[in-house]
Amino acid sequence: MKNIILFVLSLTLLSCSAQQKMTDYNSLWKKVEDLADKKGLPASALAEVKKIYSLAKKEKNDAQLIRALLYQVRLTETNTEDADQKNFDLIRRELSEAKEPARSLLHSVLASAYYGYFQENRWKLYDRTMTTGPKTEDIETWNADDLHAVISEHYLKSLKEKDLLLKQPLSQYEPVINKGNVRQLRPTLYDLLAHTALRYFTNPERDIRQTAKT
Repeated sequence: MKNIILFVLSLTLLSCSAQQKMTDYNSLWKKVEDLADKKGLPASALAEVKKIYSLAKKEKNDAQLIRALLYQVRLTETNTEDADQKNFDLIRRELSEAKEPARSLLHSVLASAYYGYFQENRWKLYDRTMTTGPKTEDIETWNADDLHAVISEHYLKSLKEKDLLLKQPLSQYEPVINKGNVRQLRPTLYDLLAHTALRYFTNPERDIRQTAKT
């Protein structure tokens, strides 16, 4: 799960767009970071993050709402038992309520979260027996094939609204994008999500079905 943090934060707007209300989110996030990183008070930081989440929801600020969601993932990951399952449930709940284009973005975030879990637990997953019939939401019951199927499903759903996503200039997401040296190749939100999905679909490990025998 730790492997998803850099990715998901790179997709999350850190400040309001010009169209959003001028709430000083920067000050709110500075307080969170001081509590979490400088004072070592994750529980207090989480309480502040939940306030930001509620405010962003009230203002319909998807950018700040997703950032608050993902900060909850970060804090839950380091301070809660069964953190992986709780974080997946948290993202799924938000996804069920989200509107486009945030919904497409959250599909990509969830897929990447599952992929991070796979990377950290691959050998345990390969050793699990094949499942039959409908699977539960409990990731502890999934094997590698189950997980790859869900990851693929969410990456594909992240690209489903292609026409809409092609109309979302990536310049609107400048505050959170790791520009790198290929920024010009990804002018729209669709390009960013497509490149993210492509990295997964071109990974040969997707075709591995079991651990190597010695």
